[in-house]
Amino acid sequence: MTRVLIVGKTIMKNQRCVGALGLNNNRSYRLLSAQGYNFPANTDFNIGQIWDLDLKAETRVKPPHTEDHRILRQRLVRTLSSPQIRRFLEDRVNAPYVLPPQLFDNGIRFTSRKKALVFQYGKVPPYSTGFWKFRRALHISSDEKGKARYLYCNNDSSCDSSDEDLVLDVRYVGCDAPPVFIPAGALLRFSLSRKYRAAKYFGYWLQLSGWFL
Repeated sequence: MTRVLIVGKTIMKNQRCVGALGLNNNRSYRLLSAQGYNFPANTDFNIGQIWDLDLKAETRVKPPHTEDHRILRQRLVRTLSSPQIRRFLEDRVNAPYVLPPQLFDNGIRFTSRKKALVFQYGKVPPYSTGFWKFRRALHISSDEKGKARYLYCNNDSSCDSSDEDLVLDVRYVGCDAPPVFIPAGALLRFSLSRKYRAAKYFGYWLQLSGWFL
């Protein structure tokens, strides 16, 4: 059995994508059902839980999505508080302070509106999730459908999607209610989407999966 901490739970239409960190090997896992599917919205998996899992690695994986594992058996061990999660992660993961272009091994590229992605035939990393920190806060915004996005600007006093100081405009895909801003120094978990085309850009799009304070 592999002991893991649930560190991500994101929305994929009417399903949930669940991410975990191995506590004995610091390995990142994307958890799937025994049949190889994402989980329903009412899944028992929640961020902060520690589980013992019998895992089977998927054999057909392609970078950057190399973390997929099916769950054959599971046992809930305990649940951590929010401060405990941050301490757990700080002791186990490398989460350097970076600028947005440095995410995912400097493979991030930007659209004219500062959306970020890794191009399909660009510098594709061998992983699709990770932890980083920013020295500036992230400010909430929304897209034309009302879905939450977060903005990184060179000017912290004001930040909107039309600001000339805008550096990054990233979609939030987590399940927790989004706060107005995420402070500088928060432990941020980013992920890369499955590849899709938006406008003239095709690749793996940057997503903000969650944060730990």
